[in-house]
Amino acid sequence: MTRPSAAPRRLPVIRSPLGVGVAMAAVSLLWTGLAPAQVAPPPRGRITPTPTETTADDGTPVRRAQRVNPEEPPAPRYPAPGDDGGTPEEMLNRPFHPAPAPGGAAGPTIRRAQPVTTPEIRRPPEPPGPQDDATTIRLSPSTGGQPTTTPDELQLEIANNLYSRKQYSQAAPEYEKYLNLFPSGEHRQAALYRLGECYRLANRLPAATTSYRNLLVEAKNAGDFVGPATYRLATIYFNDKDYRSSLPLFQRSAQLAKANDVLLASLYYQALCLENLERRVETREVYERIANLSGENPYRDYARLSIARQAFADGRKAEALRQFEALSREASKETLKAEATLKAGLLATDLGQYDVAAGFLQRVIDWPGTEINAAARGDARLGLLRLLYRANKFEPLIAAYQANSAQLSAENRAEALLLVGNSQRQLDKPTEALATYNQLLKEFPRSPQAAEVAFQRVVTLYTSNDPGLAKATDAFLASKPEPDKADKVRLIKAEVLFKKEQYPEAAAAYAQVQESVYIEPKYRAEAMYRVGYCYNQLKLPDQVIEAFSRFLRSFPESPLAAKALAQRGLAYQQYRNFPAALRDFNTLLLDFPRSKERELALRQKALLLGQTEDSKGMVDTFKILLKDFPASSSAGLANYWIGRTSFEEKNYSQAITPLEAARADKEYANKSWMLLILSYFNTENRDKLETEVSAYLKAGIQPGIPANVLNYLGSYFFELRKYDRAEPYLAAAAASPSNSAADVWLLLARARLFLKDYAGAKTASESYLETSPAQPAAKAQGLLARGEAQVGLGKFDDAQKNAEEALALQPEGRLNAEGRLLTGQVALARGDALAAAKAFQAVSVLYDDPDLTPRALSLAAQAYRRANKVAEAERIEDELKTRFPSFAARSGA
Repeated sequence: MTRPSAAPRRLPVIRSPLGVGVAMAAVSLLWTGLAPAQVAPPPRGRITPTPTETTADDGTPVRRAQRVNPEEPPAPRYPAPGDDGGTPEEMLNRPFHPAPAPGGAAGPTIRRAQPVTTPEIRRPPEPPGPQDDATTIRLSPSTGGQPTTTPDELQLEIANNLYSRKQYSQAAPEYEKYLNLFPSGEHRQAALYRLGECYRLANRLPAATTSYRNLLVEAKNAGDFVGPATYRLATIYFNDKDYRSSLPLFQRSAQLAKANDVLLASLYYQALCLENLERRVETREVYERIANLSGENPYRDYARLSIARQAFADGRKAEALRQFEALSREASKETLKAEATLKAGLLATDLGQYDVAAGFLQRVIDWPGTEINAAARGDARLGLLRLLYRANKFEPLIAAYQANSAQLSAENRAEALLLVGNSQRQLDKPTEALATYNQLLKEFPRSPQAAEVAFQRVVTLYTSNDPGLAKATDAFLASKPEPDKADKVRLIKAEVLFKKEQYPEAAAAYAQVQESVYIEPKYRAEAMYRVGYCYNQLKLPDQVIEAFSRFLRSFPESPLAAKALAQRGLAYQQYRNFPAALRDFNTLLLDFPRSKERELALRQKALLLGQTEDSKGMVDTFKILLKDFPASSSAGLANYWIGRTSFEEKNYSQAITPLEAARADKEYANKSWMLLILSYFNTENRDKLETEVSAYLKAGIQPGIPANVLNYLGSYFFELRKYDRAEPYLAAAAASPSNSAADVWLLLARARLFLKDYAGAKTASESYLETSPAQPAAKAQGLLARGEAQVGLGKFDDAQKNAEEALALQPEGRLNAEGRLLTGQVALARGDALAAAKAFQAVSVLYDDPDLTPRALSLAAQAYRRANKVAEAERIEDELKTRFPSFAARSGA
């Protein structure tokens, strides 16, 4: 066949030592698993669609996949699909929650402090985006192999050469040319697959889909590229959430796969397709197959977890327990083991397997690592108490509570107290049981009232505030009085209960009279309002909302209407119905602009706007609050959030004024102070920063100031040679838990040397050396600082050893000179002034450094004078004045 005229008259021959046929065979081996050295391990890190793009030689963007965790092994050669949900191992570590039942109804929900909780399995990952795989043709320079002679092989080798160099946009037309020119070519299947890969890697998925389809239609299930093409096409459909189309392809891919990682990936996404199609029985069967496959299997834990979840949702608790028990022993991650152990214990309790449950729960309580948090351990302890009670082991239950009550949450502790009280009653210990019940009732008051009186006696007792009033009201109501008098006594009773803060009973009593025709409207309005107030005190937001809504419909003009709006708004806010809460607060601000509740409405509106991430609205509302109520008890809160918002928006200079004001409020003083320090730090206001940091350190407040702020101040004053001001900040920075800079210890040691605090300098330099500086120069600096400190402490032998070690680490350079100076200082301190002078002078001769040389000359002159070598001292002093006049003037030489 004649080549098109646009083609070059002669194409370069690209030779391969393997030849086309051998290269294709290598591709086949990779699929069938006969070339294990070329097949990567199963996926443990998630491959995501690329966040970056590269450009092919023709300038077209080519999206490339990159690994989320580069330390984990690569994905299988034909990668398993993945989405933003993460890998199976990542999903195994997520919290467990009830899974939704089919049709959108909630499944069996077993909440915390109940017999068992169930896992929620997030939707599994989507397939990955384009990435290189084992079918890439790798060509090397010709080594004298047999030349390609036939036109079809020549054309294919041209395409393969571009493909191997990842020039996919140039390779695609060459493969198309091969397919058009040689419709019956020997390597047509390979060309179709690589053409699909070129399109896929260029993110031209419709064209890639067509190529894979054509290959599968033409191949009729025979050929080395059927398996890879089947998997690729399934992946594309899966990414498009076309699970009905991808399911049979993943099934076929699993049948064709010879390598274990490809088989597992195909089965795994087959199960995901079935799960998305809600074919529960088949889904379970595939997951069970995955779980039972031996060898390296990164999907086993996820499969078991899915089986357990489905079993629990179907009411097959024994099967769910079996899976959790297996995970508690064999899961690949400790986090999952711990979570599965807790679930197994709670399920076993629910199934009445008390000894089994006790073993699991005790394991959770005694878990050595951090995989189990305090809340989970508390649930395990409460579960252990429950099963002890069910097993009639009352004394062990009481002992277990006494040993672990401090580790129980408030919610768990209330139930535990009930179990303890009931156990004491079962053991015929009424006094102890009563004390326990009283303790519970004190924390959750629900006590009834009882007494009986006559109407007139009730009125008299009420007006005199007699302590016998409660008995009298109940006695009267039990006597079946007239309706009008009965309702009035009920109102009196409600008032008594309300004053005693017995809110459940008061709410019920007020509810009895809030619609009474025998009570004046003024008192009925107050009774209706107080029903809502009582529910508010009991933290029952649903009842609060209902009660105040009834009040506002019945008495919209009441003086209590503003209070009712405020309380209902708070209830909506507690119930997290933020739009309704905002409506109530806005209505209050608009309709009752002079009410006392306006201040509360402004405060709560601002907080709600903050919770809904409307920072500007929050700040504006707080500013109105401060303007209208300058003496408000919420001024500290308002200023704090105004300042904090500016700080978070990096408007540090604007944050300073409100943070200063917030600091005046004791509740917000510490939090505002820290933000204020950081604001001064970010605006580089060193004077203010020093003042605030100094005061903060003296106050000993927590949290501590960040080490970088302290280091900044200390380094600044050190550079100014103000060592007495630098030392406290450097010391605080070095000791800070947030300090990650070992050099702070070295700078602190030097500052203390200048201050002649030799003991402190020795401690700091040793702390620096304990960080094991990696570089010889860094270690030498620490040794020199410690040596100087030891000279000051009179430990001359130790100082000499440090100097010698530093010289050994730094045989030349500035640090070598420092070591020589230290040797001279040791000699001078020992009284050998002449030896010291010669050592100092040698440094001045060997090194020409603007800082080091004048210091060496000055020390040499001092040593010669101490050795009574006046002439030598004067000569060196003259040299110092001539070469370094500034240093000489500063040192008085």
